[in-house]
Order: sequence, then structure tokens, then C-alpha cells
Amino acid sequence: GRPVQHERQQEAEMRIREEAVRLLRDLEKRRAAKKREQTVARAEGEEQERRKRMQRLIALRDEAVKAHRLQALQKRHASSDDSAGTPGSNTLLSRVIQHTQAHLSGLRQLFDPAAL
Repeated sequence: GRPVQHERQQEAEMRIREEAVRLLRDLEKRRAAKKREQTVARAEGEEQERRKRMQRLIALRDEAVKAHRLQALQKRHASSDDSAGTPGSNTLLSRVIQHTQAHLSGLRQLFDPAAL
């Protein structure tokens, strides 16, 4: 009668408590796993951003080097124009300079320093 019912009730309560403890542990494990995943994802995202920024900086540096070379080329071109060279000897050079300038202005639009 009464003692058996009481014993069964205690067993049921104990099973419920054990189940609750197990569920809480699982939840904690899942939370920890999710946190790890988020940390890894964040680190990967930051690394990707760093790589992109480095690529942009390298491209900007290359652009600056080209611009510097272009200026030197233009100075030489201008001084060679002053001397009486054969007519049309600098047309190829002029075309190279124009092409390089067009290329550089295209690069500047691609790599807007504001985007850094």
C-alpha cells in the first residue's frame, strides 16, 4: 500500500532529477561548442579581412611605384622633346605613357584608400 507508493514516487523523482542534470550537461556542452564555433568563425573572418587589407596595401604600393616610374619617364620624355630629336621618335613612348596613366586611374578607382 502506502510505503510502496512512496518508494515509487521517490524513484520517479530521482529519475526526473537525473534526467534534468543530464539535459543541463548536454545544454552546457552545446553552448560551449557553439561558442567555440563562433570564436573560430570570428578568427577566420578577421584573418580574411587582414589578408584583403594586405592585398589592397600591396596593390596601392605597386600603384605608387608605377606612378613614380611614370613621372620619371615623363620627365625624361619632356627633356628629350626639348632636344632636337628625330620627328616621331617618341610616339611609342607617348602611347606607353598614356596607357600607363589610364591603367593607374583604373587602379585608383579599384583600390580606393577610403576602403582601407
